[in-house]
Amino acid sequence: HRVEQLKAMELDKMECLMKEQLAKAREEEEAAQRHAQEEAELANLRDEEANAEWRAVVASTRQKLQKAEAAKREEEAREMLAEVAALRMEQLEEEAKEEARKEEE
Repeated sequence: HRVEQLKAMELDKMECLMKEQLAKAREEEEAAQRHAQEEAELANLRDEEANAEWRAVVASTRQKLQKAEAAKREEEAREMLAEVAALRMEQLEEEAKEEARKEEE
C-alpha cells in the first residue's frame, strides 16, 4: 500500500511538473507571438515612414521639374518676344527708309 502511495505521489509530482512546463511553454509561445507582432508592426511603421519620405521626395522632384519647365517656357517666350520686337524694329526701319525715299523723290 505504501509503495502505491509513493508511486501515486510521484505521478502527481510529475503531472504537476508537466503542467508547469506546459504553462511555461505556452507563456513563451505567447511572448514570442507578441514579439513577432510588435516586430511586424514596427516594420510596417518603418515601411510607411519610408513610403511617406519617398512620396515627399517624388513630390519635391516633380515640383522642381515643373518649376524648371515653367522657367524654360518663360525664357522661350521672352526670346520669341525679343525676336518679334527685333522684326518690328526692322520693319519700322524699312518703312522709315521707304518713307525717306518717297520724300526724296
